[in-house]
Amino acid sequence: MPSRSTEGPKSEFMREELERAQQALADAERQLEDFKAREEGKGLDVNEVTQREGARAQLEAKDNIIAAQNARLEELSREAKEVAAQAHAVNHEMGETIRRQEQEAEKLRAKIAELEVRVDNGSKLLEMGTQDPNRIQPESFLVKADSFSDEDVVSLVQSLNAEIFHLA
Repeated sequence: MPSRSTEGPKSEFMREELERAQQALADAERQLEDFKAREEGKGLDVNEVTQREGARAQLEAKDNIIAAQNARLEELSREAKEVAAQAHAVNHEMGETIRRQEQEAEKLRAKIAELEVRVDNGSKLLEMGTQDPNRIQPESFLVKADSFSDEDVVSLVQSLNAEIFHLA
């Protein structure tokens, strides 16, 4: 065999690979001999049996844990879907409530604007009456025939007073 100093790096690498392969072959042959010896003895040694049973028990325990976790995951997923459906229903109800409240608010704004005009007209008439009572012409505020009874007028005035009081 040539000396290492005269070998190239490629030859040295090949020699090392050959040594490793021979060592792996020797290890495999020893394992094969051990296996054959066990096979002839028709059994495994007690430690190996115990180890295998322990490993098998650990695998079963882990499988049980995984099955329990999968069941819990499915339960949580179902609960999440139920909560999402409830949230959607509540959201829809809240949207409807808001829409109704906005409509009611718009009606109240219109009524307030109408009442403000009526109050403004009444204030102008009062102002005109206090300045010059002779200046007020019945035609300026009595432009149509009475369509309300006295009781209706009293009721409307009380209602108007209540609304004015409420707004004030």
